[in-house]
Amino acid sequence: MRGWWLNTAVNRGQMAQRFCASSTVFGPSQRRPSASINFIAVHDGFTTHDVVSYAGKHNEANGEGNRDGRDGELCQPFGPEGPSADPAVQQRRERTRRALLASLLLAHGTPMLCAGDELAHSQGGNNNAYNQDNPTTWLDWAQADHGLMQFVADVLALRQRLPALHTDLWPRPWHAADPAPQTASRVHWRHPAGHELNLHEWHHPAHSPGAAFAGVYTPPGHSQPTLLLAFNPDDEPCTLHLPDDALWRVTLCSSGEPQPSAVRGTLHLPARSLRVAEHSTS
Repeated sequence: MRGWWLNTAVNRGQMAQRFCASSTVFGPSQRRPSASINFIAVHDGFTTHDVVSYAGKHNEANGEGNRDGRDGELCQPFGPEGPSADPAVQQRRERTRRALLASLLLAHGTPMLCAGDELAHSQGGNNNAYNQDNPTTWLDWAQADHGLMQFVADVLALRQRLPALHTDLWPRPWHAADPAPQTASRVHWRHPAGHELNLHEWHHPAHSPGAAFAGVYTPPGHSQPTLLLAFNPDDEPCTLHLPDDALWRVTLCSSGEPQPSAVRGTLHLPARSLRVAEHSTS
């Protein structure tokens, strides 16, 4: 998931597989999606804030000559390392951090949120701060990013409200002629142009323009809304053609941009953002 949003060599298929709880890993052994423990950051390694603020570890304060801790952190500072007053750098970092957290909290499986990520805690690039009993590791609630905290709360509330986001059944691939009884949501993966993704498009990597795509979750029966999750890792906005002429209610946008309450036909996807929309079929 880091690789997708940091624009490295991760393609749509790899991203979708991880977003859907890694069925190729857990499915063959008859394990449920909840067996997939999903995380962006843990106590060892960078915080999510530092994932988008540093190009590598800075563990000098640990007294081991920066030899300790994990090398090769998957990270991207989007400019000079560390705190930045550049609005463009700040925006790219903020959008990427929110997209990472939203992807974690909306994905199938069991989310594990690293304490402090919801308030934008930074360890100054230290990815092995086990011996730092000081402000490096302390959570400073007085300086918390309250906007980010509210965003995380909103995403969690959305996950709780929509069964398709927390079911412990594997999503079924979408097949129009599938006669089998439906016990779980069906997932239809779509290109921004509106058609179902083909084999070539599944391998489109996030680091090249036009990597956006969307998943449409159709729930069993009609008691729950059809759900659309759209992902745009690019630095440019794009337009997603919606699957039908229904009125879709936009319920989440990770970019922080103002969002319409409802759309029909097309959905605007801001740069580096995840959007959620839903409509009732009943």
